[in-house]
Amino acid sequence: ISQCKQRIEDQIGASISVFAYPVGSRTAFDRQTQSLLSKHGFEAAFSFYGGYNAWDDWSPYDLRRVPIEQATTLAEFRALLSTPQVFAR
Repeated sequence: ISQCKQRIEDQIGASISVFAYPVGSRTAFDRQTQSLLSKHGFEAAFSFYGGYNAWDDWSPYDLRRVPIEQATTLAEFRALLSTPQVFAR
């Protein structure tokens, strides 16, 4: 993780503080992974198994995302932003 982070920072000329888990499923990371990210200077990490982050129950190392695909229409995108609880899994 630290070598990849350093390589990316060297290539872009800026520091990075967020991480996206490859694949992003619930089995793609664990507490040890989250601890390593913190140890190496990451402030947050994104998963990709769906759902939303509740304001009172979330982790900076498991920020859930919903897919926005190429086929997502503007109306669907607006609906996702305005009523996220409807689309929660």
